[in-house]
Amino acid sequence: MDTVINGGMFDGAAGVLMGIEVLQTMHEQNIALDHAVEVVIFTDEEGARFSSGMLGSQAFIGKLTEPDLENSFDTYGISIADAMRQQGYKPEHVASAEVKPKEIKCYLELHIEQGKVLESQNIPVGLVTGMVGLRWLKIKLTGEAGHAGTTPMNFRKDPMACAAEIIQVIETLARNEQQTVATIGKLSVQPGGINVIPSEVEFTVDMRDLSDALLDELVEEIGKKARDISEQRGIIFDLQILDRSNGVTTIPSVNEAIAAAIRKNDIELVKLPSGAGHDAMNVAQITDIGMIFLRTKDGISHNPAEWADQADLAMGAEVLLDTFIELGKRCGI
Repeated sequence: MDTVINGGMFDGAAGVLMGIEVLQTMHEQNIALDHAVEVVIFTDEEGARFSSGMLGSQAFIGKLTEPDLENSFDTYGISIADAMRQQGYKPEHVASAEVKPKEIKCYLELHIEQGKVLESQNIPVGLVTGMVGLRWLKIKLTGEAGHAGTTPMNFRKDPMACAAEIIQVIETLARNEQQTVATIGKLSVQPGGINVIPSEVEFTVDMRDLSDALLDELVEEIGKKARDISEQRGIIFDLQILDRSNGVTTIPSVNEAIAAAIRKNDIELVKLPSGAGHDAMNVAQITDIGMIFLRTKDGISHNPAEWADQADLAMGAEVLLDTFIELGKRCGI
């Protein structure tokens, strides 16, 4: 199972293992439902290698094509298709991964919160009401390399100084909104000499908010302001949208089953949105979805210090199992 660069051990993996544990328990206790219960492990949810996340769930819902695989590259110029071939897979068969809507009654995902809401209220498990939309951008600024000591400031075409100004604009735009967050996660400077004015700077932008309309407005505003700043500095500007996913809300009927399972385990019901992207966002396009959060120590995630206590993991598995049983009563699952 994949994770982010220098990530933790619970993000994604905990939910998969608890899904397997639930199947094991159902088998041991002879719990039979009207429909099959399956565990799915989606590859590359994080987009750590190819800068385009949720590849597995995109294929699952039929939104990933062979041209997509051929035209998405990692930092070494290797396409997803070539990486698949190296592992013995056939990218031309990507359509075979698609699952039709009528094949799935509903989809549940259990995940660590990656935030401090549950911990602040001393609650081990929570009900997720929805997931934010996100926009991933890549901005490339091309200037002119020069000697750091002999090139006067007013003669420079410095893409690094330009990037600094644009990044400040992005942060200000995000801070001016109530729930928007913006992150510059990757930055590359060429040629990278301590005594050389850079010739090229490239950086990524991760923006998230519950409002897709607002995200689109902010992307447009970033493009406009960044282009103006670049022109004033004599820098060639390029903006590419790497990924775009809309926010989704979880389904009331599934939420009712989750809520009943939480109460059955004598846990106070806490409802909260997710600020992170999840494969459930893709699966929501073909079936009803629900999501359960687990308490995360200090809200730390995407970090080796990421942690969820064993007791909380056990409680999460109990709630997940009870949710399936509740769904069986309520939805004929």
